[in-house]
Amino acid sequence: MKTKRISISGLAFDTYWKTPFFTIGWGEEWDMKRLAEEAQKGWIVTKIEMFNYVLKQGAPEDVQFYIDYQDTPDEDYFDVFLSAGWSHVYSDSYIHLFKAPIGVHPPHTDIDTKLVKLMHEMRRFGRYSVVSILFLSLVTWIVEQLSGAASPSLWYPVMLFVLIVSFVAAVFTVLPFFGYWRRVSKLKKKKI
Repeated sequence: MKTKRISISGLAFDTYWKTPFFTIGWGEEWDMKRLAEEAQKGWIVTKIEMFNYVLKQGAPEDVQFYIDYQDTPDEDYFDVFLSAGWSHVYSDSYIHLFKAPIGVHPPHTDIDTKLVKLMHEMRRFGRYSVVSILFLSLVTWIVEQLSGAASPSLWYPVMLFVLIVSFVAAVFTVLPFFGYWRRVSKLKKKKI
């Protein structure tokens, strides 16, 4: 059976640009739309792997997808989706993917439940951001100390590598935090 991968566009963001020539998008809604379009072509998502959705070729389906976050899901959590007409596709850690026929409304559609969902993710990435920024600051200080020494230390190249890795980690935690923060701010304005 053939498989293919579609990259996750970044679940924290929620925007797209449409031009006369192409459309570019990011975020949950964009990803769920792409998965639905692939399902219509016969490519059905089976799991999430690293930064990709893994799709297998099968019979075309006219379905929609919904992604939700829950740290410790219990049977009641999945029963809420099942009773609303959604079937569970895949779970990876705290991320859960569901599908349903077109027109079925997801359980979390009102502003309050969306806010709870997004604020939870914003806090999660806020904690990750604080840790990654503190670690980046510490590594930066160590690299500065090593570079200021009279004779370069053998640890200097290693610490430069650690600095680059910690910078990447900071980017991949701070950007999602601000993406969720922006979405929460937009929803709060709608609520008022």
